[in-house]
Amino acid sequence: MKKPEKEHCKKILIEAMHGLGDVVCMLPMMKEIREAFPDAFMTVMVNKPMVTDLLMSSDVRIDEVISINAHEDKIAFLKECCKLRGRKYDLSISAAHTPVRKAKAMMAIVGAKRKAGIQYSHGTNYDGLNDRYHFVEANLLILGDLGICSHHFAPRLVVDDQAAEKFRCGLDPRKVTVGMCIGKADISYRDKGRKHPVYTRCWGEHEMHVSNMAELIRLMLGEGWQVVLFGGTAEETIRDALPDEIMEHPACHDYVGKTTLPESVAMTGICDVVVGIDTGMQHIADAAGRKTVSLFGPTNPRTHGAYSNRAAFVESDTACRCCYGTSLYVQCEDRKCMKCITPQRVFEAAKEAVHGALEMR
Repeated sequence: MKKPEKEHCKKILIEAMHGLGDVVCMLPMMKEIREAFPDAFMTVMVNKPMVTDLLMSSDVRIDEVISINAHEDKIAFLKECCKLRGRKYDLSISAAHTPVRKAKAMMAIVGAKRKAGIQYSHGTNYDGLNDRYHFVEANLLILGDLGICSHHFAPRLVVDDQAAEKFRCGLDPRKVTVGMCIGKADISYRDKGRKHPVYTRCWGEHEMHVSNMAELIRLMLGEGWQVVLFGGTAEETIRDALPDEIMEHPACHDYVGKTTLPESVAMTGICDVVVGIDTGMQHIADAAGRKTVSLFGPTNPRTHGAYSNRAAFVESDTACRCCYGTSLYVQCEDRKCMKCITPQRVFEAAKEAVHGALEMR
């Protein structure tokens, strides 16, 4: 198919108002758009300042990032959309994850000459694709609407070598270095009133999650590895609940709540393997070129996992797993798909990944 005429897309707006992992999975689409329209002014709209930092660490040239939280301030969000309307964008693109009505309403307000997204071409958002595509591929479907032939790029983040070297100085170069993402991922809500938060992908309830993480770290330290703890301020309560013998171990390095997102990207660059549940950090580590080991239960690793052959997934065999997209995803009171995954099993997967990483050194 012929590419669109470049002069018709002098200004492009991309809506990427989702979590870190979701935005990582949008990077290949953004890269294709940039290559198709190298001279266009590209604006990306996000919902968190840290997503701005993420985009600036990518290999995609983006001219402007606008950060505004639509959930916290709907009036400000609507005003921003009206302001964008005055810019007269040639093309606006919705993230595949965005609900159909929300995507169409937002893009109608922005008023670009042309609107693209699976909400228009498929009449649905990502949840309605029924696991037929990985999230990276679902976003690449947008390119077909624009006559752009996809090259199926993998997400890529650029590691700041100077920042990586700073963190590397505090580690023993003779030891295996494993990054541990101790978080429970983003919260969902049991009701439409957004009053009852639930961690849909955590490794059991809070106490069990902490206990499992602690046991896994013990196994790693016992293997003679050095462990780097990843996490933002939201993970500080998990870090604070870890036993003293772990936190005081000379081979355990705590960076939870102490780094910016670009620094966290750089930290992945010093790790041989990064381990954690299905969180945005696992996508970030993979996009930075690291081997990852991720725990999966309610989400499907073949559609939600890191998009590369470096990624390893640990799953349960429960019949109710991969319930994402159903009411069970937020209503489940058991989470046995995650609870039945043992620290020993994750450790064995990490050992295999470490072996592969050492062979590649």
